[in-house]
Amino acid sequence: RDPPRGVKRETQDSLRSPRGPKQQKSNKEMQKKSDNFKSGLDKVELLPFADATFDRILLVDAFHHLINQPVALRELLRVLKPCGRLVIEEPDLRRALIKVVAVLEKLMLMRSYFKLPEVMLEMITDAGGLPVLACTDSFRLWIVVTKKNPGRRACL
Repeated sequence: RDPPRGVKRETQDSLRSPRGPKQQKSNKEMQKKSDNFKSGLDKVELLPFADATFDRILLVDAFHHLINQPVALRELLRVLKPCGRLVIEEPDLRRALIKVVAVLEKLMLMRSYFKLPEVMLEMITDAGGLPVLACTDSFRLWIVVTKKNPGRRACL
């Protein structure tokens, strides 16, 4: 799929630099390490990847910025391999400081749609994932989502 108009996708070429030999060596090492790593700047609601492309997806401090969260979750699960894991790190709206941040982001006209953990877990389940609230601290929470493995053995 082509990215939406005005969206630049990072490519392997953008990792290369015409700088000196030391920088070129560093870029070659980075290229080698990034062979199994893909980074994208596309809209999450319409990812340019084939079904079952990724083993793992990490979404950090971004879920509350997704315009259509249920559609984005279905799309993330679509590109995840069976038994793959989606890890979502998100500010915990149950905390007073995060409630203040949420109000400030609204006042600044940011596209922020903070959700309580229970609502996120239900939304993920409705999208077809198997979520677990793995960890929380004084500021954020982590949800680990496993993609179901239809017709096969259970995921570990």
